[in-house]
Amino acid sequence: MKKLHSFLILLIFLFMLTACNNNNTPTDPNPTPTDKEEQTLVVGVSEMSGVFVGDIAHGNMNFKPDDHVKNLLHGYETYTVDKNGRIVLNETAIKSVTTEIYEADGNKTFLFEIHTDLYWSNDVKVTAKDYVFSLLVQTRKWPVSSKIGEKIVGYTEYSEASTSQSVKFKGIQLIDDFRFSITLDAKYSSLFFETVYLTFKPLPFHRLTPLNTQIYSDVNGTWMDSNGFSLLADAQKPGGYIYSPDVTCGPYQFVSFINQVAILQLNPLYKGNFEGNKPVIDHIIVKRVNQTLDVDLVISGDIDLVAGVIEGQKIKSATESSKTDLNMYTRNGFGMLSLVADFGPTANYKVRQAIAYLTDRESAIDYILDGYGTIINSDYGIHQWMYEDSKSFMDLNMNPYAYSISNANLTLDQTEWIYESDGVTLFDASKATEINEYYRHNAEGEVLELNHFATESGAVNPLEVYGFNTSMPLAGIKYTISVGTFQVLLDHYYYSYDLDPEDRKYHIFNLATNFPVDNDPYTRWHSDFLGTWQNANQLEDSIDHPQAPLIGEEKTLDELTKLMREVNPGDYATYLIHWKAYQLRWNKLIPNIPTYSNQYYSVYEIDLKGLDTSPFWSWSHAICDLYFEG
Repeated sequence: MKKLHSFLILLIFLFMLTACNNNNTPTDPNPTPTDKEEQTLVVGVSEMSGVFVGDIAHGNMNFKPDDHVKNLLHGYETYTVDKNGRIVLNETAIKSVTTEIYEADGNKTFLFEIHTDLYWSNDVKVTAKDYVFSLLVQTRKWPVSSKIGEKIVGYTEYSEASTSQSVKFKGIQLIDDFRFSITLDAKYSSLFFETVYLTFKPLPFHRLTPLNTQIYSDVNGTWMDSNGFSLLADAQKPGGYIYSPDVTCGPYQFVSFINQVAILQLNPLYKGNFEGNKPVIDHIIVKRVNQTLDVDLVISGDIDLVAGVIEGQKIKSATESSKTDLNMYTRNGFGMLSLVADFGPTANYKVRQAIAYLTDRESAIDYILDGYGTIINSDYGIHQWMYEDSKSFMDLNMNPYAYSISNANLTLDQTEWIYESDGVTLFDASKATEINEYYRHNAEGEVLELNHFATESGAVNPLEVYGFNTSMPLAGIKYTISVGTFQVLLDHYYYSYDLDPEDRKYHIFNLATNFPVDNDPYTRWHSDFLGTWQNANQLEDSIDHPQAPLIGEEKTLDELTKLMREVNPGDYATYLIHWKAYQLRWNKLIPNIPTYSNQYYSVYEIDLKGLDTSPFWSWSHAICDLYFEG
């Protein structure tokens, strides 16, 4: 593709541009030949919206086609996320960061100094004003709604002001041409992931504001001339800046977007990514293709790359082709069976462990994902840096809950559900069959009953997928499944604490989760959030009420989640110690059963080299590593 079809398309397009150009400057009839043959990468995607401006949420696994174009056009972010999800300072753009904590209120100020050799694609120098301007407009939800700036002091007052464009943003200061400061609210500063709240890219102040517009700062904050926002409405009209960003500072420049084909060309003024690397591929064509035929188009040579392939037959076809190669990463999250922890039998962690043993996860991966999936054993994604740095430890110490009816029965024998219906005779697992309704009971004669809720539109039938029609009765469990709307599921899962006790019925729910890069388990599992939707399982593992006995120096989830979030930013070693202890405790308590984690494949032309992706690092993030061989 780098030599023939795609390059010819680009030449034809550039010829059309030249034909429309009124510049009469003569060209050299005998141009100097070049040893370097220009390379063109053609990427197939689904439909694009055509909005190519606006920051992207870090850690987002489901990259949209527009996000790839944004990654290629915009750069010089303050902090970035590397392939394993670490938040790192972009030292290519940022010369230094110093911090100061104010004793009076605990707010923390970050003083940024940017390098003086950064340029926009039109050869205008990037300054601190571009960074401050970006915050001022994006916190006003321009061009699209985002969370940029929401943890900065004064965000609420500034972002909600609708009448005066000269309202001051208290937590931002423009100091000089190359320095600016941001003050984080004390509630969010000095946390391990604090820098994610400071991650954003500049916008071209000189391109998006009227001539002579000024930004001002004083002790009360920062603001802009009253007409400073006046060009933004035009920028959002068809053909405006957000659709045709003609001034950018990323690795590529915008050429055109016509009929779902975006054409970009190398930005010669780009200094490099956070590692200082620059791209070598000259032209990028991102085009919409038929999603049913996308892999076939790579095999036939019509395009060079498609990403996010999950269909088994497509993966098999690409594997069997001599013209393609594949790169795989696993979802930063998982499908799961969520278990309530404050109601019925599943309030006992041993019952939850037994359900895990009764869940045939290998079968689920074959059934749902044609075998292209990964088993997860605790509250993590396998591409997170924490797992990468502790894989051997995790594999040795984590309970894998391999499918075992025997282990499920042994575990249930450690609960109150150890009798037959008379509440006296011990339950005998050898008597249980799939059809004889021989169930476990407690001393009061209450049956061990689990009620499962699944959605009517769901593709997962728990009876077939997880083998519950066999495994549950063989463990003496009376298992029922109900089907209904997703809204009913949400009401019973997230808001069970609002239901009357007599209305609570369900113990198991089919759900899924994804982890953001700043994943903070405290907000999901700490007992501070009991009685809220955040701790949806209503799990309490506190010092006063541990879910399971503490062995040796083992700590509760309450203790561990607080220890993790309060680690000093950048102290990865200490964070990892607490993270491993947290994963072991979570694995023991098993409030959710991770059932599968999808595998995502990039299929690409075999001469394309350097592609190594993750949930945090798409092909467009990796662009500086890509090249064509031969």
